Order: sequence, then C-alpha cells, then structure tokens
Amino acid sequence: MAVNEQHFADSLKSARRVPDVFNVCRQFAEASGFKHFVYAVRIPTSMTEPYHFSISGFPSEWRKRYDEMGYLRIDPIVAHVFSSLTPLIWDEIDGSDPAVAGFLADAARFGLEHGLTIPVYGRGGEISLFSLARSRALPTLDSSRLSLVRRAQWFATHVHEAVRPIIMEREDAPGGRGRLTAREKDCLLWAAEGKTAWEIAQVLSISERTVNFHLQNVRDKLQVQGSRNAVAKAIAMGELTSPAYGTHADGGMPVIHWHSAGSPSGATDKLIN
Repeated sequence: MAVNEQHFADSLKSARRVPDVFNVCRQFAEASGFKHFVYAVRIPTSMTEPYHFSISGFPSEWRKRYDEMGYLRIDPIVAHVFSSLTPLIWDEIDGSDPAVAGFLADAARFGLEHGLTIPVYGRGGEISLFSLARSRALPTLDSSRLSLVRRAQWFATHVHEAVRPIIMEREDAPGGRGRLTAREKDCLLWAAEGKTAWEIAQVLSISERTVNFHLQNVRDKLQVQGSRNAVAKAIAMGELTSPAYGTHADGGMPVIHWHSAGSPSGATDKLIN
C-alpha cells in the first residue's frame, strides 16, 4: 500500500479524539508494511510525577507482560529516546547485555521483533516516541531503510502535534482545568522577572487587583501554591516561554528587547516600539 503523506497530514489535522489518532496511526502503519505501532509521550509537569500518555497498537498481552516484568527499567528503546534525537532501528540494538537480550527475545514472541523508533522532543519540554514493529525483517537496502525512516520521522512529528491539544482536553491532563489566557501569561511572565503585582500593573496598564486576580487564576489552573511554582510548571507545560518579542498590552506592534553584552556601565536595555 502506498503512503499518501498529504492524506495522513490532513487526517491528523482533523483528528479531535484519541480514537481518531489511533485510526490514522493504524492506517499509516499498515501502509508502511507494519502490523503494530505505539505513540507515547512524557510531559514534565513535575520533576517527580511527570504526566504519561500513550496510544498503543501493540498487542494487549505484550503491554500486560511489559508491566508485569518491569521492562521499563531495561527497555533499550526507551533509554535511546531519552538520550538521543536520532531514529533507532531495532536490529541495531546492542543485545550483549543478557537482560536486554532477554527483553528483545520476549518482545519477538509477541510479533515485535523488527522495527524502528522515532524520538520527538516537543517545544514544551515533552519527550515522545513513535514506533513501528513487525515480525518480518526490515529492508536490507540502505536506500529503502532511509526512505522508511524519513517517512516515519515525518509522521511522528505530525502525530505529536495532533496529540498535544487532544491531551489538554482530557480531565486528567496536566493543567486540565483550562489553558492560560493571554493576559494570565502576561502577568505570569512579568512575575517570573521578579516584578511585584504593583509593578506588573504599571507595565500592563491594569489595576493591581486585576493582576492578583489573574495570578490567582493561574495558580488555580495549574494546581500549585505560589507564583514561583506556577512559573516552573507553566514552563514545563509549554504554557510560558521567554520570547525575544513581547507585545503591547493593547495588542499593538511588537516591543523588541535588546540586550547588549558590550553596553557601557550603567546602560539600560532599549525598547524599540
């Protein structure tokens, strides 16, 4: 079956539910000559309890076996994803460690003998993977393998982009009580710079009471205590960045913040409107 990239891109863009993404992934796997697939992501909402989510087309018996055996501790595929951005062809995994060799042999019994995994690092600090697997060996020609890997890389990034907004709509999602509004982000960004509520009010041309209202909403949505914790969690979730370009409170033209390492002593940053 030929892989129509535009078809899959359009299908993922229109996906609104997990089953929609599952079906697109299944179709892509089949079109690429694979029986099994899995997409999994870890979102660093907490240093000790990150949020995990997966869409799996792996055999349910294998998923149960994986958990029962505690394979996450020795899974060489997961280890690769957390240490490298490069694609992983399963045939190239070093099986000299007896534990790893046992893991690979066990997976093969469930039809997961040959495959590839694509790591994806998201803009919010999340780390995800997309894997394709089957019992039949992969193409031996370098050109065929390269074509397969490139296609899988392309698809993996599109899946990741499609899944993120769907995750945020789930009740158990990180920050699931609602995304931050533009004004809440403005207040939190200035709080991250160490400004008081009064100072933020002057910058944004709103009242101090309104600033405190927005910051409290942020803490409630992120389910944290204190603005520092709110800043840390918002950054981890990709809700807050430190942009080179800000905007006026009235939504007008951008403000460019210039920082010069060679400025004379006592010079201040320039704001060009």
